[in-house]
Amino acid sequence: MTDLTSALGRAVVVASPDARLRTRCVAQLAQRGETVVSAADFKTPAIGDALRRTASIAIAESLLPADPSQWCEIIEDHGWCGRVLILGTAGSTVDPAATELPYLPAPFDIARLVALL
Repeated sequence: MTDLTSALGRAVVVASPDARLRTRCVAQLAQRGETVVSAADFKTPAIGDALRRTASIAIAESLLPADPSQWCEIIEDHGWCGRVLILGTAGSTVDPAATELPYLPAPFDIARLVALL
């Protein structure tokens, strides 16, 4: 029997309202052998605490407040403790060098996203 917590520890969550982006990410990550969870929002209660404590997560910038200084707090408030990567949106004014979290500006290559997770 597989230890669920161990399996979840290797999981990657892709949180974006863009279903096409999530699908492309899931396909690339699954090919790499990752356990992948796709969600329209990282705040959904459908994602359990065990996954939030251990999984890596890629979060679309559009799901976060406009002020990047608030990002860490809101992500932590929702129980995310693993590796976090922010997926930039087209036209964003965020300076990737000024963010506390890893930030991948748009447009980005899915292969680069996969490599960073």
